[in-house]
Amino acid sequence: MGQLADAFHLTVDVPLYLVKRPRLWRLFFGLVCFSLGFSFLWVPQATAYWQSKQLGDPQTAGLIFLLLGIFYAAKSALNDLLYVHRISFSKNGVHLVWSHAPQIFGRRAQKERLFQWSDLDTLAWVESNHEHALTQHLEIEFKEIIGLNTSRIKVLVSDDRNADHCEKLISCLPDAFTVPEWLDVARKKKLGGLASSS
Repeated sequence: MGQLADAFHLTVDVPLYLVKRPRLWRLFFGLVCFSLGFSFLWVPQATAYWQSKQLGDPQTAGLIFLLLGIFYAAKSALNDLLYVHRISFSKNGVHLVWSHAPQIFGRRAQKERLFQWSDLDTLAWVESNHEHALTQHLEIEFKEIIGLNTSRIKVLVSDDRNADHCEKLISCLPDAFTVPEWLDVARKKKLGGLASSS
């Protein structure tokens, strides 16, 4: 994570893309699993082959493959695999670079745009307890859809309550932004310490 004088940049971990058409491959995998599940449940030859290999109950395997196939086929149809690549904050707004697969048979497409603060519907700080660490996130909801069916993203700000790091980001946000309670307490303690030392 880094910052310049006029903007604050968040580094985002982007998944490795192994295929150019991810939704199509998910659909293909789902159909293969569905076919296997159907075969193990209703085709005697497939059931007999599975039993001959002593791989377990063919009905259980068939049900698992069937459910797995339905799951991946549904994800292919409903999820455009939107990922944030880069995001930065300044007094002008949010500069976002993201990608998604808008069509099942299409390739992943990358987009870039500067969203003015007026383009945002909500901007909220979220703290979550992840593996005993109080991770800090910023949840952004845009007024328009940026993917297939989503207008909201959630980005990691800090792995813990890093007050200095979080303050640098908040300094780039609108003045009306609601500061998280723990940071407000840290500010008051710091001011109290400065007052007592003087």
